[in-house]
Amino acid sequence: MVKGDWTLHRRPFFVTNSTNKNIYQAQVDGFLRLKANKQPGAIIEVKPHLRQVLPAAHRDIRMQEGAQMAAWICEPLPPVIGVPAPANTTTPSVHRRLMVSQDRHEVYLTVASFDDDYISYIRGHKMTNSFLKMQEYGPFDVCNKDHMRYLGRILLAVSIQGGLV
Repeated sequence: MVKGDWTLHRRPFFVTNSTNKNIYQAQVDGFLRLKANKQPGAIIEVKPHLRQVLPAAHRDIRMQEGAQMAAWICEPLPPVIGVPAPANTTTPSVHRRLMVSQDRHEVYLTVASFDDDYISYIRGHKMTNSFLKMQEYGPFDVCNKDHMRYLGRILLAVSIQGGLV
């Protein structure tokens, strides 16, 4: 059973400090809306130009996507989807989130991974040596049927799971 529906409704995410004062707002172009709680299970970003054309454009896009991911992580809902740490260990849980980006005819998947310490840091509670790691996959060319078959399977799996699990 599919746990979410893709929507192209823009959605803001807010980064707040430890006193709940807004630091900045990040808008995304769409998201996978989970049926259970209407919260995002993945986010979508769309650009009218290719990221590979100019190195500066690629850097700027990555900075924006990093800011969007951090803002999504900063929000208290939905609960972070992740792999729980084994019992009786001090190893922090590793969590993942997905961003789907379309740059003209190219689609990229970016998997962000982070731990509990990063969540606390981004929410302004404590300093840490933890980082947000973003791994980009692609491009998938929308004019290439093999690329679209492969990408379609990935996005169907994400829709069925309700995000990355």
